Amino acid sequence: GPVLYYDMENGPEVMLYRIGKRFKGDVKQARLASRNLYFRESIRSLTDDLRALKGRRCLVVVDSLQKLPTNAEHRRVSLELWVHRFERLKKQGHTVVLISEKNREEYGQASQRGFKETGEIEYSADFGFHLIAEKHMPTMAQLIVVKNRHRPILGSICALERVNGFRFVERGT
Repeated sequence: GPVLYYDMENGPEVMLYRIGKRFKGDVKQARLASRNLYFRESIRSLTDDLRALKGRRCLVVVDSLQKLPTNAEHRRVSLELWVHRFERLKKQGHTVVLISEKNREEYGQASQRGFKETGEIEYSADFGFHLIAEKHMPTMAQLIVVKNRHRPILGSICALERVNGFRFVERGT
């Protein structure tokens, strides 16, 4: 299905580079694989983008929550309003993935407290994950579940290896 990808930090050149690298320059394969990917540099088009899908459910990816437009004076409240808006999308049948920066004091640790700037993520999320880099192997990371609303399963679920500088491949549990 369709993917609405909002990346307020990197821009289309980075996305094109990543797609091209993934398919080793094969433009035909890259186009085919990304035909349902709608990349945006701003989330201001979210309502229009959803309307253009004519009721089809989609995956909405926001990279990152901290880059969303907010009222500087009331930043935390503004971010919480965004989280509530994404929660409404979830109730409409869309899948929402929010990427959040980590609090510096939580680097190297996995807990719900690690999500930066708003506690609403802890309450609203169905699942919460952290990628924790392996200290002695910089290309390796553990994917750790810190919240799972539907099952009691928490903790490390797999080891991931960073390939091509941006993409991860599962390398074990």
